[in-house]
Amino acid sequence: MLVLVFCLTAVGFGQNSNSGAMSIEELISSLTESKLGLATANRIAVKRVEDRGVEFNIDAVSEERLRQAGANDDLIKAVRVKLCDMYSERADKCGENASQCRIENYSLALLAHPNDEDIFIRRAAVYSDISKLDDALRDLTEAIRLNPKIATAFYNRGIVNAEKGNLDASIRDYSAAITLDPKEPDYFFNRANVYFDRGDYDESLKDYSSYIASKPADASAYENRGDVYLAKSMFDLAIKDFNKAISLDAKRANAYVGRGRAYAEKKQYIPALRDFEKAISIDNKNAYAYHNRALIYFVQQDYSRAIMDYDKSIANRVPQSGPYLDRGRAYEAKNEVDKALSDYSKAIDLDGTNYGGYYYRGSLYLERKNYERAIVDLSKAIELEPSDPDSYFQRGSAYIDIEDYAAALQDYNKVIELSPKNETGWANRGLIYLRTGEYQKSILDTSEAIRLDPSNVTALENRAIAYKEIGETAKADADLKKAAALKSKAKPA
Repeated sequence: MLVLVFCLTAVGFGQNSNSGAMSIEELISSLTESKLGLATANRIAVKRVEDRGVEFNIDAVSEERLRQAGANDDLIKAVRVKLCDMYSERADKCGENASQCRIENYSLALLAHPNDEDIFIRRAAVYSDISKLDDALRDLTEAIRLNPKIATAFYNRGIVNAEKGNLDASIRDYSAAITLDPKEPDYFFNRANVYFDRGDYDESLKDYSSYIASKPADASAYENRGDVYLAKSMFDLAIKDFNKAISLDAKRANAYVGRGRAYAEKKQYIPALRDFEKAISIDNKNAYAYHNRALIYFVQQDYSRAIMDYDKSIANRVPQSGPYLDRGRAYEAKNEVDKALSDYSKAIDLDGTNYGGYYYRGSLYLERKNYERAIVDLSKAIELEPSDPDSYFQRGSAYIDIEDYAAALQDYNKVIELSPKNETGWANRGLIYLRTGEYQKSILDTSEAIRLDPSNVTALENRAIAYKEIGETAKADADLKKAAALKSKAKPA
């Protein structure tokens, strides 16, 4: 029978300075040669093991030898504890950067102690540090199986699941940790982070607020809660939290960026720029600050400065698709089409699920009349975001240009379904009906386009053609007259 006991924190070898660790032969002899009887001999042997340690590993064979010599459960337990302590101490002495050394020693401790949740938790921490997340997850799951009431195991597994992108599992783990230890604020903080990543902003707010109630001087919590308020478009509350974060830590660059974003959403660009510049003065490699300042420059149509900031954002971060996509739009606004296409392609290379990359690249291909590439990209954009009408609109436009009216009609049906107030969608479907000879349908669609936008000259002109085709020349002339008046009004003085 194997005796399995809980290994406490490493306490050292405990060796007597005058004698080394006990061999198995010495331990067996102390039992078989004792003149005091096995009960007393076991007590003495336990004391010696505790004082001196052992130089052998315990396994089924060595345990059987000890038991045949008369070892009782207490002595086997003492050997296992001593071995566990020894290997734990060795692991702790390996140093933070010697991960393999630590793993090897924790593994040896588990050979002596296969049911010790503490060692599984420690080894999982090392695996996590070196990004062996599956190994960490396995160890933490085993620790929980051994002791389902240990909050730290659930908490640590929540961290690993979050790193692996298993957000639902992470939340379950943090919730279990909170159930076991509801007074530990860090559990609420980390669960709030995962709720935010999952888009559960109300739950995230609750957890950050619970954390802040316990730790009201933690600037990071106010900054993070400010980000939640930003995501919920509650900009004044976001500014209030960012103000608090800055008051607690005036060197917190990202709090300035967050506040700047809130100001930008309120179209208060001067204080927004001031905040982004402050963040950059604190951290001149803050990609987040450069990116957001670039967005304001883009809105202000200062595309050259926007591009300069996007350059710095890209240079100071791990490659991500977003900055390339945004810089591509700035290049496109400057009519530097080749550079824009290059950036959109880079965004797609970095993230093949990036809807914007396909949409903007496809739209540029359409402008260049590269219809095949345009349709391929816009079709991929539709696959990624099937509820966005813009990609259907652009692809439908490509189909109109190549006179595939059946395909174009399907796309504009979808545009109108998804965006029934899109007057250009109605106008373009009216054009398709006009070109395919369905004049009454064309009149209905162009009329709806004109109702939505009475200044839509193209719709008026197309309706005029349809009216003329069915012999209603008076109505056709009236539409042409309105179109001409609108064109005249639109001309510069």
